[in-house]
Amino acid sequence: MTCEFEPLCGRTLHLLIIRVQSKLVKNLAIATTLIFSPLLCAQEITKTPELCTVSGQVLSDATGEPLRSARLVLIQSERSEKPRSFKGISDNKGQFSINGILPGRYRFFASHNGYVPESYRPEGASRSGALLELIPGQKQSKVLFRLTQTAAIVGRITDEDGEPVSGVEVEALIERSKAEPEEDQDESLLGPRLELIPSAMAVTNDLGEYRLYSLPPGQYYIAAIDSGMPDLTEAALRGGGFGFELGNEPSTNRPPIYYPGVSQRSQAQKTRVAAGQESRIDLTLRPEKVVTVSGKAVLEDKPAAGVNVVLAARDLDLLFSSLRTTATSDAEGLFNIEGVTPGSYVLQVSKREENTTYSAEQPVEVATQNISGLVVRLERAVSISGRITAETSPDGAGLDYGALHVWLHAIGKSDLGFGAAEVKKDGTFKITELRRTTYAVRVTGLPEGWYVKSATLGGDDAFQKGVRAMSGSAAHLLEVSISPGAAQLSGSVMNDEGPAPGSTVQLLPATDNPFRSDRQRRAVTDQHGAFVIKNIVPGPYRVLADVERDEKEDSALAEPSRRKTETRVALSEHDTKRVTLQLGKTSP
Repeated sequence: MTCEFEPLCGRTLHLLIIRVQSKLVKNLAIATTLIFSPLLCAQEITKTPELCTVSGQVLSDATGEPLRSARLVLIQSERSEKPRSFKGISDNKGQFSINGILPGRYRFFASHNGYVPESYRPEGASRSGALLELIPGQKQSKVLFRLTQTAAIVGRITDEDGEPVSGVEVEALIERSKAEPEEDQDESLLGPRLELIPSAMAVTNDLGEYRLYSLPPGQYYIAAIDSGMPDLTEAALRGGGFGFELGNEPSTNRPPIYYPGVSQRSQAQKTRVAAGQESRIDLTLRPEKVVTVSGKAVLEDKPAAGVNVVLAARDLDLLFSSLRTTATSDAEGLFNIEGVTPGSYVLQVSKREENTTYSAEQPVEVATQNISGLVVRLERAVSISGRITAETSPDGAGLDYGALHVWLHAIGKSDLGFGAAEVKKDGTFKITELRRTTYAVRVTGLPEGWYVKSATLGGDDAFQKGVRAMSGSAAHLLEVSISPGAAQLSGSVMNDEGPAPGSTVQLLPATDNPFRSDRQRRAVTDQHGAFVIKNIVPGPYRVLADVERDEKEDSALAEPSRRKTETRVALSEHDTKRVTLQLGKTSP
């Protein structure tokens, strides 16, 4: 039997087979895509971002000549234990090119011997420089650095008879308010809170000569402090070692003096130095009546023998002359410090015995009369144990407690106590050798998006009353709670001409709290006038924008005119807000 429709049936069957095959292939392609698409996505996610290139030139600002062998460095601006950095060097035409840079926001510097390091300054940027933001694959070219020559101050220090005095510490000082911290960095947890800090230091030689060099152009206070150690050298100042017996050296009765030859800091005057200039300042040290400070060190109502006693100046950073104002208590606990010149001091005493530290400190004002009968009561150092817990995850899933550090820093102008501890993997920590005083607590090493939400000791709120390290403190745990709910604030700063690169943006709490320094934050705008501040503790804030006039001849140490503005913002957990800050008119 034959089929009349055999040709048609054959074609139909052939088309049907083709359609079935086509459908199978299509379905197989879909299935293959579904199976492998997660792998493709994973590969896409982990794909290395396109790298960037930055190129430009480094010139002398004074002559316009290219600077060879200038050093260029880009440093990641975000907080990190190990911030990324990328480096380069200029050729004989002053040109440089830095390749293989990861996208991100960077602080960008150029430096050269004999010149002041310069921050990246795009057109319209303030003199303090701006951040450089690089997007994937960006090739930033024609970056221009104009470096300013450093200045120097030289001179000779003599005594009242015109004879040279060797071993004199000479310091070029600036006010602390002028020494601004780097972006998003807080003032150091350690060290004295001096009102004047040294920008450069030198020691006079056998001819009484000194040289302060590598100074940025600007205004400085100059102080000369007789160490009482004629053999003191520049090598010792720069870490080369003393190389002499302190006990064999005479004391001094010549107090520190400030330019133009006064002993009171309130009467000191600034001296101005220009780029490439070498100024000369000669000073004469004059004898003044010195006094003796004496007293008794007591431990548990008994004389404390072998106690180290230091009389530290409160307004000057005395690297070596302060060694003259030290003593050790005798078997009766008595100490005697001779040759003390008038001034403000902090008396610091300490003793270590059987793996335990005892210490105390108190302010001392020295005038023209001997001070006797001081009684300093040493107290045994205390320890505080604690625990960090993650608020939303009791087991700390995804959080490396071992990367965290807990810091305690004493509150008070003259109180230099501090303590720190690494956090263990289980979130516990112990801070030992603490002086008995009140501290502010801080946690560093937190990952992106986390902040310290609360801290309590013995039921007391550490952010309201501080951490009180007293006898019995060890009976309580310092409970610190951290949360992944940190806020973020971004935005831009504008002036009349448009974006304001290099502006300083400060985030300040609406009310001051000495026990919570992590709420004070700082950022610098990039070349587009934009800024980002991450990991913010939720709460109400003042947002201040500030830019200095763009005149390079006015050093960062001068008194520039500024343009400012301020607004307020309230941030809740996980908030991501933006603000636009319009700078006002120039003000002195």
